[in-house]
Amino acid sequence: PIMVPHSPSSLSRALDDAIALMDLGRITSGFYISHALRVHR
Repeated sequence: PIMVPHSPSSLSRALDDAIALMDLGRITSGFYISHALRVHR
């Protein structure tokens, strides 16, 4: 199965401004959630 994330910009507004979300595009089953949760300073 392939998940297509919803608007990263709206997620960024809902979360703390200190967290920068990457647009990961399509996510396959080999995807590690820790990669998405990585915080960029």
